[in-house]
Amino acid sequence: MAILVLIKFFYPERWKLVNRIEALPSVWLLSEKALWLPGISTIVIADVHLGYESGLFDEPFYPRIQFRDVAERMEALMKRYSPERVIIDGDLKHEFSSMPYSEFSEVREFLDIMEGTEITLVRGNHDNFIVGYLKKRGVEVVERLSTERFFFIHGHEYADIPEGKMTVIGHEHPIVRIRDSVGGSAVFPCFIVSDDLIVVPAFSEISGGSDAVKGGMFLSPILKNKPQFVKRRNLYAVSEGQIIYLGEEDANL
Repeated sequence: MAILVLIKFFYPERWKLVNRIEALPSVWLLSEKALWLPGISTIVIADVHLGYESGLFDEPFYPRIQFRDVAERMEALMKRYSPERVIIDGDLKHEFSSMPYSEFSEVREFLDIMEGTEITLVRGNHDNFIVGYLKKRGVEVVERLSTERFFFIHGHEYADIPEGKMTVIGHEHPIVRIRDSVGGSAVFPCFIVSDDLIVVPAFSEISGGSDAVKGGMFLSPILKNKPQFVKRRNLYAVSEGQIIYLGEEDANL
């Protein structure tokens, strides 16, 4: 709760405890770090990075919380919204060069949560050594996905963006850093929303990210080559099961 008090101190005029915000018509930002698109009955998540903890076993005092956390949030989303489809906008798994059994086990259990629901993986740069298994599970695997209103791509490679569609990417793991007057700071995952683009925060709880205020630090070639996408961007921070609008950032990129 101390973190929420910090946000309240810096943004008192916008302070309101909510667990979802309709940022655009029929586009809901959820405190579970997911999108809810009721018009197409779809939940969208990105950057789950299952198996990430297995690479941290040698790190002292690092608790195994990642899988339990993402599984509980996914179960809550499925129960609350009963989506017809789940779109994973890249990086379901973590390891680039292999698929350890611990990672495979987490992928299997995570998919079990969504059993009976249409699942599409928009492939990210970490999604190697997994496509065959996903297809056996009935998961659709694509490089990009276009619907009537939206265009989904992970964001690690440049792509021509269709005109007139809202582009949804992951890859950035966007964060916002809030500093106090004595030099302390706190970091929050956040959504970035502009007229033509939504950047979804990492569904993982333990992945680093790109500073959404320092736009020149973006990783995605899409954002680097089309800075107009995020020149004027709205930021929505997520903390402790709540989401709060931080306002519009007009960047000089």
